[in-house]
Amino acid sequence: MKFSKLFLFISIIVMMFSSVEARGYNGDYNIGYDDGCKNAQGFRNKDRTLYSNSYRYRDGYQDGKRECRVVRKHYLNSYKKGYSHGCKSSKGKWIKNKRAYRKYSAYRNGWKEGRRDCKRRRPSRTHNYDLGYDDGCKTSSYGYTKDEYRYDHYRSYRRGFRAGKRACY
Repeated sequence: MKFSKLFLFISIIVMMFSSVEARGYNGDYNIGYDDGCKNAQGFRNKDRTLYSNSYRYRDGYQDGKRECRVVRKHYLNSYKKGYSHGCKSSKGKWIKNKRAYRKYSAYRNGWKEGRRDCKRRRPSRTHNYDLGYDDGCKTSSYGYTKDEYRYDHYRSYRRGFRAGKRACY
């Protein structure tokens, strides 16, 4: 029984010292961690000689690459979700996760950009009138068909269409 307790105590001490080294208190590990993290973010930054010669650098590189990839993936997911919610909000269905908007800059930036990019831009009245006039003229001359959506939704397009059809008949 005493032998097993002593063995357990010694193994715990050995594990503590090995974990201190593995946590990144060594220079090569820190350099490898930073390089791996930069690699996960899209930059090629790998010291090949250190990678092949130093196991500490290699461990740090792999840990940095793995951990920073998870952080970047979370950032991108938050941004995409925010963009989607912002886009839906601009089209009339208001969706905004208030907690995520306050807490995560990625969600907030995505929401703002989604709202801005997906906002309905209504054409000007003169633009619709001119399009309607041209389409009306083409209809009377060549049998061209009108833009049904604009005809149904924009009064200025309808007026232009009728005027163009009368003028070019």
